[in-house]
This record gives sequence, C-alpha cells and structure tokens, in this order.
Amino acid sequence: MVLLIKRSSNRHLLSAVCHKPTHSDRYLNFRLEHPIQQKSLVDNILFELAKELSSTAQDLNSEMNYVKRTLMLNCSPEWMIQNKKKKQHNGFSEVISKVILPYTTDLGESSKRILEKHRKRTIFKPAIQPSTILSSGKDIVPVSKCRGVVCEIPCRECEHKYIGQTKRSLSTRLKEYHRDTLPKNILKIQ
Repeated sequence: MVLLIKRSSNRHLLSAVCHKPTHSDRYLNFRLEHPIQQKSLVDNILFELAKELSSTAQDLNSEMNYVKRTLMLNCSPEWMIQNKKKKQHNGFSEVISKVILPYTTDLGESSKRILEKHRKRTIFKPAIQPSTILSSGKDIVPVSKCRGVVCEIPCRECEHKYIGQTKRSLSTRLKEYHRDTLPKNILKIQ
C-alpha cells in the first residue's frame, strides 16, 4: 500500500490508498497454521489503513471493497471479514497470569478459550522453531583456518610457553613456528 496525495478542485489535499502494479495481494493465508489472533490482525490492519488513509467516501468505499476481495483471495472466512467492527481488545487488565503454549491448530484456540475463563492470558509460540529446521547458511570454518587468533604453544624442551596473536591463519602460524624451532634454524638465529 502506498499513500496517494491528490489536490481537489477547491485546492484541498486529499489522500487515498494506491496499490503498486507489482503488489501481489498476498497476505497471511487463513488456511496456514497460525493463531487466529495473527490472522485477524492482518485483516484489522488492512481495514484500519483503508479508514485512516481514505479522505473521501468514494475512496473509502473503493478501498474497503478491494480489501474484502483481497482477504477473500487469502481464504479469510466471510464471518471474519464482516465482523471487523467488533471490539478488538479482549480486556486482559484483569488477567492474573499468562500461559505460554506451543501452537497447534486442533488445540490452540480451544485451550485459549478455556484458560481465559480462568483469567489466564494465553501466548502461543511456534511448535517448531525455524532455526531448528534451517541451517545458518554458512559453512563452519575449521579452527586451523581461523584468522586473528591468539595461540599458546608450549615448548617441547622446557616449561616456557609462546603466546602470540596472528593475523594469518592458525595453521600457517603453527607451520612457521615449527619451522623456526627446528635445530638448524635455531643455530642461524643465535
């Protein structure tokens, strides 16, 4: 949705909702497994935006019809679209505690209604977190390939330790250290 500003014949500014040609009219499909509050929220937001952004009755009528048609395409039931003027706030001011449950289609809404009778607010969380299914998309870098590391290398002959930070990979620095500690290289340094 985009706000369209236009000037009337009497030079007043009017606003209306404008949809980009590339807009897909896809919103949260009612058939998907989400809590009813989320599904209803999408409908509420679209209707509220239509009311707030339309400055003439004709624009409001046109946008309301567009929203209804779009919600029907996203499988919202007729009863939900028609009942948008109902009270939207459930009055949770008297709620004593809240319960967090994993959301399932078959038990979610019925358990919410039962818990509300006992003055408990129900908060749903996804049953399966997407992060458990999807990988991060990044390959794990082996420690030997890490750069900018601090390394501690014990001496093989005494109790001394070499501690240093390298900007090169750890494997490269370890090879250099090993090469530098060979007997022939120690003679050259001294």
